[in-house]
Amino acid sequence: MTSICEVTMEEQVIEVGKQELTRYLTRHNLRKTQERYAMLEAIFSMEGHFTVDAFYEYLEEKFSFHVSKATIYSNLEIFMRANLVVKLQLGTMTMYERLDVLHPHYHLVCMNCGKIMEKSNKELHESLISTKVRGFSALYYSLCMYGTCSACARMKKNNKKKQ
Repeated sequence: MTSICEVTMEEQVIEVGKQELTRYLTRHNLRKTQERYAMLEAIFSMEGHFTVDAFYEYLEEKFSFHVSKATIYSNLEIFMRANLVVKLQLGTMTMYERLDVLHPHYHLVCMNCGKIMEKSNKELHESLISTKVRGFSALYYSLCMYGTCSACARMKKNNKKKQ
């Protein structure tokens, strides 16, 4: 039987994220605003990558939360410095995602359609994380592979057959 006091894993992750943000804001004498915590909670409730425009729309639609894009940008910078969010350059797009060291993954970016896929590979992860670089302590890694997705490859192959 589950009790009312049980907390979901997602709620625990959000709570830990808020605690980390509080520590960061306190250490750097930054204001602990309701806006910041609401945006962090929204990011932690999202799946996958997002652009600033997509995040702006997500806040409006899902949370009825109105904030300027300038506020989003400035808070994303704070979240990145607090190691809560990662900024990714995927193809020609700048995207963000929450930093999730428990579920390491790499990105496959289709250079034709722009599709972004996440993949996990235990051996690759262990190899990257165990690589020692003198004078450097890694927190996380970001790996992107660029190429052609299977749908675009099929389309290209079918187009060649028609010619």
